[in-house]
Amino acid sequence: HADLHPNTPFAYDAVQIVATCLRKVGDDAQRVRDCLRETEFSTVSYGRARFDGIRGMDGGAFRMFSVGGSAAEREPSVR
Repeated sequence: HADLHPNTPFAYDAVQIVATCLRKVGDDAQRVRDCLRETEFSTVSYGRARFDGIRGMDGGAFRMFSVGGSAAEREPSVR
């Protein structure tokens, strides 16, 4: 659709990924984080995808950030 912003599919995927984990584990932040690390997601943009070891989406453009106060910070690498 011509009226959609080019990033609309990515925003949709991001919301669906978070919603999947919220439905799966509830709203506990640590459990949601673990769900994001452990789950393979079905996305509009990339098909089946999961987060890699540095918290980016394998083959994709998603990055995880911590939000505290008024700022968002990139999460440190996890090995």
